[in-house]
Amino acid sequence: YKLNGQKNFIRILKGNKRAREFSMSLGYTLCENQENIENQMYVLTKESFEKKGAKVLKAVNALVDTDKTGYIYFEKQDYESGLAQFLEQQIAKSPVSETFRCEVTDNGKVYYFEG
Repeated sequence: YKLNGQKNFIRILKGNKRAREFSMSLGYTLCENQENIENQMYVLTKESFEKKGAKVLKAVNALVDTDKTGYIYFEKQDYESGLAQFLEQQIAKSPVSETFRCEVTDNGKVYYFEG
């Protein structure tokens, strides 16, 4: 959400009713042609999250001290896989990129952001 992502995909085992119900309460929907697959793919769009997940987001915000700082930590293997570079590009393009602060460590990089 902080990185202004538009879609998120997850996989849920068809028989895992609790995980499916929770995910759908956040706004995830079953992708096309997944009805008969055991490890089903679901998609969450930013719009569906803001619509269906609004109650959950409100509850989380009530429980979390919004003055706290969060962080994303990239390790060596994140750079080897290309994940870190991709997410760093997303951070740079994020409408709240100025709230991120980067710290280089011996084991990788940490991006801190405000509440």
